[in-house]
Amino acid sequence: MQLRFVKLRRAALFAGFMLMTIPTELLAQGGSHDLIRGGGGYLSLTKIGLIALVFLIWVRCADWINRDSMKLGKDTGLQPEIWNPISVSTFLIGFLAAISVPMFVAGYPIFVLAALTPPMIYWLIRRSKIKSTPGLALKAKAKVGAVPVAQPLPQDDGAIVEFIPAGNESKERQVNLIRARQIPEDGFTNLKDLVDQSLNQRADQVLIDYTREQAAGRVQVDGSWHPLPVMDRLSGDALLASLKYLAGLNPQDRRSAQQGVFRAISPNHKCDLEVLTQGTQTGERVQMKFHRKVKNQLTIIQLGMWPEMSKRLAELMNAPGLTIISALPMGGLTSTWQAALDNSDRITRDCVGLVDVHNIENDMENITQHRFNMAEGQSPISILKAVLLTQPDCLVVPDVVNSESLDALTFEAITQDRSVFCQVQAQSAAEALLRLYSLSKNRQQFAQAVTAVTNQRLLRRLCDNCKVEVQVQPQIIKQLGGDPREQTTVFTQYKLPPPDQRVDEKGKPIEFPTCNVCNGIGYVGRIAVFELLEITDNLRQVLMKQPTAEAIEKSARAEGKTSVIAEGYKLVLLGLTSIAEVQRVLKS
Repeated sequence: MQLRFVKLRRAALFAGFMLMTIPTELLAQGGSHDLIRGGGGYLSLTKIGLIALVFLIWVRCADWINRDSMKLGKDTGLQPEIWNPISVSTFLIGFLAAISVPMFVAGYPIFVLAALTPPMIYWLIRRSKIKSTPGLALKAKAKVGAVPVAQPLPQDDGAIVEFIPAGNESKERQVNLIRARQIPEDGFTNLKDLVDQSLNQRADQVLIDYTREQAAGRVQVDGSWHPLPVMDRLSGDALLASLKYLAGLNPQDRRSAQQGVFRAISPNHKCDLEVLTQGTQTGERVQMKFHRKVKNQLTIIQLGMWPEMSKRLAELMNAPGLTIISALPMGGLTSTWQAALDNSDRITRDCVGLVDVHNIENDMENITQHRFNMAEGQSPISILKAVLLTQPDCLVVPDVVNSESLDALTFEAITQDRSVFCQVQAQSAAEALLRLYSLSKNRQQFAQAVTAVTNQRLLRRLCDNCKVEVQVQPQIIKQLGGDPREQTTVFTQYKLPPPDQRVDEKGKPIEFPTCNVCNGIGYVGRIAVFELLEITDNLRQVLMKQPTAEAIEKSARAEGKTSVIAEGYKLVLLGLTSIAEVQRVLKS
């Protein structure tokens, strides 16, 4: 049957070529016995070429439909007995309709549309079938040859997730994948479900603690931990064995610290998974970190800094002195660091960076990078002398490393009017200031050089799809910094009603649909709340005489600095986050 359709479409084309390429004037002239002879050149090579191009494309598409429907027809319902006649008949009908139109420019689009519409419709239906049928994606990728296509295996059940295992060569990666798939007790399938669920929830990491009886996990989403269903030890061990094989680790070693990376690809997500395992007194701890590539770098205002604060920070960074950018570990420091540098003037000023060779997150435009090797005992001061020969206007040093480097940088800021930028991990601006102050040996010089310190904390954003507006008392609005005459409500996350309200009059449970945006968490994404500590002469005196976070914060408040919790409450009034979230993150 398949051969018959191929011959039919080839014969139809040959006849159509002749009819379509004869000028219509010759068909319209003369009587039934007249022989019209013109000047020759009755075939248009341009028209023949355009027709041949569409024909070749159609032949390729029709052949693909035939082979693909033979391979996947039973699983997708796209049978070759149906789609081959559709492809050929639609082509012939379109061809005949096109040659019936006297004008080529009008008939040719009909021909193109008739030739390409069935393949497009087939592809769209096939694509939706593959997405909705577990294991069909692997079968669709398999090549048809002398060996019959393998039927879906039990390991192909569950979520549609493709793994690219660890390994330096293709053969090694293939072996790791085969070993991971062959783990019994649905280890591979459960791992796919866990990874797919974590990707859909935008998880930052997954932590699983193994004991003698069970494996208890939790997932971190937007900095907040949520429990996972507890697994029995047998199922947990099977999942871990598959995970270790994919990461190129040793499943039999349950005591040593191991680390590996592999890639996971789902229909809507792609990321690298870093796996860290370590034996504990009760069993083993497993950590999966999800590393996603950021498509577009956000500006510092998009991260959450108020425009007036952003403008003031830019002024301080463009002036001589030391600027410190700080945040908690895993608190978005890298994003803020890059956004702050982007907010400063790197066009009219010559900026150079002193960066460790292993630091790959600080490549910025218009900043010339100079590298030192921290692993070999080097530090910024090791290359500072050579860098200064270029007479830069500002020095970008993400890792200060030691007191000698810090003192050399503050010396340049004071004596040569250079701008110096560095970063440090801390939970407040005052703490960040004290960290570098204690590192410096020439503390008076440090106090004179430092001009500004920023710090940020990340708050979860309320889900716009399910957040709930609630009426609050006027004094609460006042405490948040708002005007009760203009605002009487705030927003909070959606919560299920109390248990007694989750049943109807007959006592049957009422189902409450889960939000399809936040998966019932109530929050989606995060926003940073910033504080900017400007170092005045008065603060320098406090730093030298009473170097404590309480004293520095008290002095800064006296000079007009708002507290970080007040900055968070501004976001509550705007409906971006909730009072509970501000208190959870900033209560300390």
